[in-house]
Amino acid sequence: MRSVQVSEEYVRTLETGECSLTPREKGVLSLVAQGQSNKEISSSLGISLYTVKVHMANIMFKLGATHRKEAVGIAWRQGQLPSLQDVPAA
Repeated sequence: MRSVQVSEEYVRTLETGECSLTPREKGVLSLVAQGQSNKEISSSLGISLYTVKVHMANIMFKLGATHRKEAVGIAWRQGQLPSLQDVPAA
């Protein structure tokens, strides 16, 4: 039998049902919360459109969301996004 190592974050996710987003993923999701499109987020952050799409796919997978609005709501309820009044306008 082979031993497998798992990260502390993975264990915490299994225990709590919540996962933590990276700072970049939180930044991308904050811009989604402001209503920005992937193209606008790409321009705002100076990253490629493909990179934004990868971040969104990772965010939605981590949160178990099926669409962007649901991801924002889940992250906000988990305390991973600031109050929408605290999110600076782009």
